[in-house]
Amino acid sequence: MGDTKSAAAKMRVDASTIAVATGGINGDWTYFVDGAPTGKAGFITESKLPTEHGNNLAFGDMSSYNATKISYYTPSFAGLQAGVSYTPNVSSRGTGGSTTTNFRQDNAGLTDAFDAGVSYNRQLATNLKLSLAGTYEYAQGDKTNTAVNGFGTDDVNAFNIGGLLSYQSFSLAGSYGYEDKTGIANTKGASYWTAGGAYNAGPVGLSVTYLNSTIDDLNAGGTATTGSNDFSNVVFGADYKLAPGLTPYAEVSVFDFGAGRTTTYGNGGTSVLVGTQLAF
Repeated sequence: MGDTKSAAAKMRVDASTIAVATGGINGDWTYFVDGAPTGKAGFITESKLPTEHGNNLAFGDMSSYNATKISYYTPSFAGLQAGVSYTPNVSSRGTGGSTTTNFRQDNAGLTDAFDAGVSYNRQLATNLKLSLAGTYEYAQGDKTNTAVNGFGTDDVNAFNIGGLLSYQSFSLAGSYGYEDKTGIANTKGASYWTAGGAYNAGPVGLSVTYLNSTIDDLNAGGTATTGSNDFSNVVFGADYKLAPGLTPYAEVSVFDFGAGRTTTYGNGGTSVLVGTQLAF
C-alpha cells in the first residue's frame, strides 16, 4: 500500500525493458524537450497505459503514475505470476489535496482505477530466456464535464502485451498497446507499438529502442473522424559500468510529432543526453 507504481506498470514488458542509459523510449529525453504538445487529443510519447503515462498534452508528466493505491502480487509458480492494483483517485497521492496536472481539467478526474498484469518468465535453455507479459487498466471518468480537451472526462479501458527474448549478451523486445477508451472526451481510440534490441557484455551496454503511436480523435460533436496525432521516436543508448554504482552514459533520441489537425502541434527534433548515474 502507498504511493507506488501499479501492477500494470511494474509488470509491463516492452522495448524499454531492455534499454540502457536513462531508459530509451521511456527515458529522460522528455525532461529536456521544450514545448508541450497542444490540441484536442495530444500524443502518446511513452509506452505506458493511461494513468502511468499521464497528461497527453505534456512531456514526462509524473503526477498520476504513483497515486495512492493498494496492490497484491501472487508468488511465482513455474515462472507464472499475476498482480492487481486498485487506485481510489488517480489525482491523489499522499496529500490532502489533489494534483492538478494529470487527468484533470475543469475539475474532471479519474477514480476507481483497476490495474492487472500477468507475466511468464522461463529459462528455455542455457543462456536463453523468455519473458512474456500482458497488462490491463480500467478507470472511471468524470462524465459531468464533456470538454473536448478534458482528461478524465471519459473512462479508461486499455491493455498492453509484450515479449522479450534474450540469448547470451543479446536481447530483443517488443510490445503492442491499445486504448479503446483513453480518458479523453470525444477521442476514438489510441494504439502504440515498440521494438528494440540490446547488447550487454561485461561493463558495456548498448541498445536501440523504437516507439510508434497514434491517437484518433473525433470532432467536437463526437460524430466524425477528423484526423490522428502520430508520434515516433527512436533512441540510441550506451552506458559503461565504470565502478560499482557508477555508470556514465550517452543517449540520442530522434523524435517526430505528426499532427492530424492544422490546430494541433507538430514538431520534430533530436535530444542528446550525456551523464553519469550514481547509486549507493
